[in-house]
Amino acid sequence: MLHLARHLGFTPAFLDYFAAVDADVPSACALALTTGRQVLVDEVASSPVFDGQTRAVMLASGSRAVQTYPLFDDHGGLLGMLSMHYHRPGLREDHEPLAKAAATALASLDTVVKHASPIP
Repeated sequence: MLHLARHLGFTPAFLDYFAAVDADVPSACALALTTGRQVLVDEVASSPVFDGQTRAVMLASGSRAVQTYPLFDDHGGLLGMLSMHYHRPGLREDHEPLAKAAATALASLDTVVKHASPIP
């Protein structure tokens, strides 16, 4: 199960619908969760990744294309997802290097938090 932790610019309806996503939700995040691979969608309106209400929520929020990258730690553990949404359809530059940098940063932060001493 994925939980939406951070966002920028999404509608309340989008945030409500995608607050928690499991593998059964027809979405880029769920597909990336189940496959462990990046999901690049150049046109939300016609992509087989989305279905019914999920597609409607995406389009209503103005999301016409999306790139989703699973973020893994050094041991292959899933840290989260990085998704970038676009108002216009079309393929974008592959942001895999950005996703890898984000995963490294999250893994480092996770390590620091696990080994931090409690504040007195």
